Amino acid sequence: MHVVFGASSDLGRRVVGLLIDQGCRVRAIARRPGHPPMPPLAEMHHADLSQPESIGPALAGARVVVNCAHARFTPALLSALPEQIDHVVLVGSAWRWSKAPEAAAREVRDAESLFLGSGCRGAMLHPTMIYGGAQENNLQRILRMVRRFPVLPIPGGGRHLVQPVHIDDVAAAVVAAAMRSWTAAEVLAVPGAKPLMWRTMVELCAQALNARVLLMDLPLAPFLYLTETMARLGLRPPVDPNILRRFREDVTFPVAPLHAALGISPRPFQSGLRDALSAWQTEGGRR
Repeated sequence: MHVVFGASSDLGRRVVGLLIDQGCRVRAIARRPGHPPMPPLAEMHHADLSQPESIGPALAGARVVVNCAHARFTPALLSALPEQIDHVVLVGSAWRWSKAPEAAAREVRDAESLFLGSGCRGAMLHPTMIYGGAQENNLQRILRMVRRFPVLPIPGGGRHLVQPVHIDDVAAAVVAAAMRSWTAAEVLAVPGAKPLMWRTMVELCAQALNARVLLMDLPLAPFLYLTETMARLGLRPPVDPNILRRFREDVTFPVAPLHAALGISPRPFQSGLRDALSAWQTEGGRR
């Protein structure tokens, strides 16, 4: 039995479907039963990782456990694992390597440390910027801005490197990790095919929409100072200061370790962008 927590998320639904395609018996765990609809062969179960008493029944008969929910729930999940578990697959975030004082990043680092010291077999996967799902707001925010504004100010010039990864490639990596035999706890980055500058990513988005946009380089320091001051005063800044701090950080990882461990070769950003736009248009969303 493969038990998938966070099954109602974009990533979770994909993982459930792929595991079923592999012939696995799957129990999909969601906080709200029946929402959203799952593949018909999935066994639905209601549990809430923020309520530890509900976790145990969800794990009855489990051999492999996959957590697509936030890494902050790792302590509750690991403490509830029954002895017969073969291995676990946890999904974290590449925020794990950020030096920005972000609470979510600390939660991912703490979860990784706990996992590595738990004695469990399996993997913790840290995706870079995920795009392509209905729930993500990374690429969709950029696409909305490109559609609305002919000129976009870019703090710091947007020359830092990012490595966006399509959600279907992340799901494939999660399923490959779930299907693999593990002898210890390992950590893997799940990056896109190759790094590109943030401004290049925006330009490719504009090209995909047949839009013209002028990118205006602006100093990062004044933006950061303004948002930090607003946060200290209890006001809500238009952009999280930690997002701006990441404009100082390059996010780059080699793909070779992911391919060697799980056989995954992420798609190039241009083709992933086409896939994402096609899926959003098919869904008839607001993108």
